[in-house]
Amino acid sequence: MLRLTEIRLGLNHREPELKAAILRALGISEPELLGYHVRRRGYDARKASEVVFVYTLDAEVKDEPALLALFRHSQHIRKAPDETYYYPVQAPANFGKRPVVVGTGPCGGRRCGSLVRGMLGEPVVNCKDCGWPVLAGPPQELCPRCEYAKQES
Repeated sequence: MLRLTEIRLGLNHREPELKAAILRALGISEPELLGYHVRRRGYDARKASEVVFVYTLDAEVKDEPALLALFRHSQHIRKAPDETYYYPVQAPANFGKRPVVVGTGPCGGRRCGSLVRGMLGEPVVNCKDCGWPVLAGPPQELCPRCEYAKQES
């Protein structure tokens, strides 16, 4: 699937003109175009006497790799991005008790984040000063609460 941008057509254009504009932009014949889908249609009204539609289209073609190689330097003809929906990551089935997150301020979010990540298997250590759990790692082993207290003093 190819993503075509900046396809400009007049306000009174018909469907065959859109297809012809795609074929002209890609430099292919009609049998090579398997289908297309309008992703976005906007207006360009910078000139009052020349208001046009500006399309972003996804086109399915027969020889996509060859066209991508041909238009590798073009800003307006690229491979269409993968817009498949992926479900959010879920905890394993044997997760046990689920954590309850109360408050998502700076300290609550960071503390609960390290707790949950620790429950998922990442190494967690306790803060040197107050004992809060924090993710083990090179930056530091202080909790956000102690970092803030040191900045305030």
